[in-house]
Amino acid sequence: MPSPSPTPDPFGPPLPTPLPGPLPGQGDPVSGPIAAPLLIQIENTAPSRPQAGLDAASVIFQSLAEGGITRFSALFHRLPGVVGPVRSARFVTVYLAQRLVAEVMCSGGSGYTLARLTAAKVPTLVNDYDQGRHFFRWSGRAAPHNVYTTQSQMGAAASASGLPPRSTDLLRSDTWAGTEAAPRINVPAHRTSFTYNAGAYDVVTEGTPLTDVIFGSVRPYSVAVLHVPQGPVPSIVDVNGTPVMDYNLAAGGAAEMYANGTVIHGQWSTSGATGPITLSDATGTPVGMPRGLLWVSLAP
Repeated sequence: MPSPSPTPDPFGPPLPTPLPGPLPGQGDPVSGPIAAPLLIQIENTAPSRPQAGLDAASVIFQSLAEGGITRFSALFHRLPGVVGPVRSARFVTVYLAQRLVAEVMCSGGSGYTLARLTAAKVPTLVNDYDQGRHFFRWSGRAAPHNVYTTQSQMGAAASASGLPPRSTDLLRSDTWAGTEAAPRINVPAHRTSFTYNAGAYDVVTEGTPLTDVIFGSVRPYSVAVLHVPQGPVPSIVDVNGTPVMDYNLAAGGAAEMYANGTVIHGQWSTSGATGPITLSDATGTPVGMPRGLLWVSLAP
């Protein structure tokens, strides 16, 4: 298979017109490219749904947190009017931010996680210490599911991050060589499934169709399932005494890449401690994912 022709940015077709609603900034138009990418921790539990702003992300990473719940780490290169609910960071947040060269926005995090973010020199904004400069609590939701950030707050964060401009994430391409039919994807560990429908994928998580209050259904154009070594760390527990999850994003491993209702079997890899994530087919040829929202499941 020939190497894909890379595209300069991850943006796909235009997003739907923002839907008006009670969240501050909900109806604002999506911004142009921002100064530097933001990696925002977004909750994925029943009280947090529907979330706001997911469809405007370039990549949504889904990973297991403690207690079997999943969390989203959403990478933004352009900004909707509002994003949230924002929740706490995890160890995997640190590794993703390093490899994506992104600033982290989160609402809290264990002392262990915050120490790792500091040691890794990842620019980080934490709601707990922010005094309302980059986050706000919305009266329409009960705490802790009510932390959000507006377009102006996110834009200010990106401009002050000190990171270089970056318009890429994973390799993107306008060519796709998949031919093996795979219209349905199931990630049992995340209790999330995807069904190909009219050019993109419908997402169901924990039995509920995933929607965005701003843009309607969350519809990634492609999905990558990366099998990542992971597991609880018995010596490090959260406030409830549950061991935290850790991930090895340097190990590499098997991967399945999906687009256009087809699959390419291959592997994922990284270079060094902080190098980018690369997807390849079974022959080792790099695979470029289609432009537009990409969903990456960090699965066992």
